[in-house]
Amino acid sequence: MLKIRQRIRRTLSLLAEDITRHRLLWFFLAFFSFFYSIWVLTRHNFFGTDAVDLGIFDQIIWKYSQFKEPLSTVKFSTYPGVNILGDHFHPIIAILSPLLWFWNNVAAILIAQVLLVVGSAWPIYKIALVKFNSKMLALGMSVSYLSFIGLQTLLEYDFHEVAFALPLLSFSFYFLELKKHFYFYVCLALSFLVKEDMPLVMATLGIWAFLRLREYKLGLITFGVSGVFYFLVTRFIIPYFKGAPFDYEHLDPSVGKSTSDLLLTAVTDPLLVIRTAFYDGDWIKLRTMLNLASSYLFLPLISPTSLIMLIPNIVSRFLTELPQRWIIRFQYSAIWDPILAIGTIYAIKNLLSFSNKFHLGQKLSRKALPILGLALIASSLYVTWKINGPLTHRIFNPSFYKPLDRYAQNYTLLALIPPEASVMAQSAFVPHLSHRDQIYRYDDTIFAKKIFPDYIIMSTEEHSDPPYTQEDLTKRVLQLKENTLYQVLSWDGARLLLRKNNENN
Repeated sequence: MLKIRQRIRRTLSLLAEDITRHRLLWFFLAFFSFFYSIWVLTRHNFFGTDAVDLGIFDQIIWKYSQFKEPLSTVKFSTYPGVNILGDHFHPIIAILSPLLWFWNNVAAILIAQVLLVVGSAWPIYKIALVKFNSKMLALGMSVSYLSFIGLQTLLEYDFHEVAFALPLLSFSFYFLELKKHFYFYVCLALSFLVKEDMPLVMATLGIWAFLRLREYKLGLITFGVSGVFYFLVTRFIIPYFKGAPFDYEHLDPSVGKSTSDLLLTAVTDPLLVIRTAFYDGDWIKLRTMLNLASSYLFLPLISPTSLIMLIPNIVSRFLTELPQRWIIRFQYSAIWDPILAIGTIYAIKNLLSFSNKFHLGQKLSRKALPILGLALIASSLYVTWKINGPLTHRIFNPSFYKPLDRYAQNYTLLALIPPEASVMAQSAFVPHLSHRDQIYRYDDTIFAKKIFPDYIIMSTEEHSDPPYTQEDLTKRVLQLKENTLYQVLSWDGARLLLRKNNENN
C-alpha cells in the first residue's frame, strides 16, 4: 500500500512538473477539453444526439456498470436484445462503466470521450519536441491534431469506441520512440479490445516499425500477433456471441464478398482494387482523402511508410458499397489523426535530413520550424472552415447554445417515465432514457414482435431515425395516438406520451 501511495505521489509530481514546463500545451489541452465538452453536452441536452450510436453504447455501458450481460434492445428493437459483442468486438468500453457509479448520466461518457481524444495529443507533442527541439512546432502539431476535422466529426457523431484508438495509437508511437517496449505491448494488447478492425491497424504499425524504425523483432511480433488476433476475433469470438458468421465487411461487389476475395483480387487485378478505392464516379472518395491529408499540409506524403497504416481504414471505408463511409462525417476519419500526425513528424525529419546535405539544417530548424507549426494550425482550421466543420461554424456560435421552449417541454414528459419502465422512443429521446433494461428505438414492427413497451414517447419537432421524413413522422405519431392498447398521458399537437393500459400489462 505504501508503494502505491509513493507511485501516486511520484506521478502527480511528474504531472505538475510537466504542466509547469509546458504551460501552453496544457492550456490548449484544457481549452479544447472545455469547449468540446460544453459543445457535446449542449448537443445532447438540446436533443441533438441519437439512438445510433449513443443510445446503443450508453445502454451497454450502463449494463456493464450493473454487471449485466451486454444485451442491446436499441440495436434491432428486440428483447432481450442482441449481445453487442456479436455486433462489434469492443469490450474496452467497459472501462467507462465505473463512471456511472458516481454520476449516473450519459454526460459522463460524453465527457470521458472528449478527454480520451484530447489527451491523445500529449504524446504527439512529446514526440515532436524530442525530434526537433522546437516548442513552437510541437505546439503547432498538437493544436493541428486537436482541430483535425476527423476528430471533430467523431465528437459530433455522439460516441464511438474509436475514441480509445486515438490515445492507444499515439502512446504506441511515443513508447516506440522511447524504446519502452513493455508499455508498447500493453498498448498493443489494449488496442485489440477497441474493435475487431484495430488488429489490422496495429499489424500495419508493425510493418511501419519494421521499415521505418528498424525494430525488426518488435515489428514482426506486432504484425504476427495482430494478424492472428484479427483471425480469431472475426472467425470465432464475434460469431460465438452473434450465433452467426461475422459479416460487417460490405465490400464493393467488384472486389469480392469477403476479405479473402479481396486479397485474391488484389493479387490478380490490383488496378481494379486501386481504382475502386479512389474513384466512385463523383470523386467523393479522393476528395475526402485529399481534404484529410491537407489538414497536415500533405506532409505525410513525404513519409510514405507512414501511409501504410491508413490501408485498413481505406479498405473498410472506400472499398465498400456504403457511401456514408466515403464522406468526412461520422467517426470514420478519426483514426487518420494520429497516423497523419506521426507521418508529418517523420516527413519533417526527412526534409531536415535532405536540407542537411546542403548545410541548411540548423538554419531551417531555427527559422522555418516555428513557422511550420503555425502553418499546420492554419491548414487544419482552414479545412474545418471549408467543409463547414464544428470548430469554425458551431462550437463558438452563440446561437447554438440558446435553448428553445420545446426542450423544457420534452424534459417534462421524460420526467413522467419511471426509471424501471420499458420504453419505445423516437431516436432523439433514446439517449435520455437508455439507463434501463428495455429501451427501444421507434420501430413500426415492434408490436408484431410481441413487444409492448410500458411507455411510448414521440415528437414531430425532433429529429427521427426512423421515420426519416417529417410527413411520415407525423403520420406515425398520429397512428400511435389512436392505438387502443395505450392511454394518452400527454398530447400537445407535437409531443406524444403514451402509457400501456393496465388491462394489457
